[in-house]
Amino acid sequence: MTDREMLEWAAKAAGLTLADPEDSYIPSGGLWIVGAGGRDLVWDPLHDDAAALRLAVILRFDLITHTRHGMTYAGTQNRSSCSYVDHDEDPYAATRRAIVLAAAVIGQAIPPDKTT
Repeated sequence: MTDREMLEWAAKAAGLTLADPEDSYIPSGGLWIVGAGGRDLVWDPLHDDAAALRLAVILRFDLITHTRHGMTYAGTQNRSSCSYVDHDEDPYAATRRAIVLAAAVIGQAIPPDKTT
């Protein structure tokens, strides 16, 4: 799954509206979404800690960072959606990616005409 696909599915899981349903992706990172008051804003949970944490809270994720094993788990208690991402050298990036990956799985399961 590409970053673009992952972000689009995660946005769907969070109930966000894309500013342009055909092309809201920003190649340097993120998506244009419709924010409060109808204003377009950049949403980039892959690079923005606050956006990733908000996404995890919206979807009620559990987050577990295993420093000994060098990985982060993000997912629901019943494990209907979860992901594990290796830390490599950046545990913050791994945690954000785990959140977005788990959210994308939820977004993919939502029927095309439904939102959360």
